[in-house]
Amino acid sequence: MFAYVQHPRGTYFPYARLAFLAMLLPLAGCIEVGRNRAESEETRQIPTVGTKKVAVKTDNGLVRVRPAAEGGDAIEVHAKIRAEGSSEADAQECLQAIEITTPVSGSNDSTQEIGWAWREPRHSGWRASVSFEITMPHTLELDVQTKNGQIDVVGITADCKLHTENGAVRAVAATNELTAESSNGAITVESPASEIHLQSNNGAIRAALTNDSDVSGSIKTHNGGVKVSLAKSAATNLECHTSSGRIRSDVQLSDVDRKGRSRLKGKHAGGGEVLEIETHNGGITLKPYSSDNKDDADDD
Repeated sequence: MFAYVQHPRGTYFPYARLAFLAMLLPLAGCIEVGRNRAESEETRQIPTVGTKKVAVKTDNGLVRVRPAAEGGDAIEVHAKIRAEGSSEADAQECLQAIEITTPVSGSNDSTQEIGWAWREPRHSGWRASVSFEITMPHTLELDVQTKNGQIDVVGITADCKLHTENGAVRAVAATNELTAESSNGAITVESPASEIHLQSNNGAIRAALTNDSDVSGSIKTHNGGVKVSLAKSAATNLECHTSSGRIRSDVQLSDVDRKGRSRLKGKHAGGGEVLEIETHNGGITLKPYSSDNKDDADDD
């Protein structure tokens, strides 16, 4: 039962509520307010002599990659830098402490790295995010890693490896091998790659696999639906499984082995290497690929 006390103006309030408010007062000074932000942008050109792969890494920020104009043989990096501090001066100091780094590393200096670092020890109150927009020759391999941010890659024909901890991934890219991973985010892919590895812990996956010869690999998510469209002549052995959901198939398969609504095996276009498709919580949809009804969004 609540005890009541009288307000000087005659209104009554529960004593327990007043006690609760009194407990909150000492915490008011701990609530973070008045964060200040400073921003800047930087663009640089990097020659590609001897470069075979571009590796991009940022802790917080999106990464967007497009092919260079026809005949372009340089890498252009446009960085958007955001810094936060407890005051305007602190935010500016944080901004000045951020450095865009583009060292060349790897065996035979064949990997061009793109990232950022602190020029000086980071203060406890500083926060920073750096997003990259990159154009590069489409024939260079690509490796992207970000912890908090989206990845959007279009038009790179060499092998692509894309990983984000928190964010969506879109890839309209890769001829031979494509790997796309997200811990928390959807994955959308359209690719002629012959080897595909897509994985999300929490997010739907849509994959338009346009290779008209063969395709193999794995497409897996723990929570989310999976939609896969296959080129008519893509030779593969499909192995599909869902724990909570059903499998719908509009593709022509031979040697079909189906168990209820949640397991399906079969050969597509005569069969080949295995393409494993799995979700724990969600359905699986298989359909023929058509450029008229592809799942991915066109590049803007």
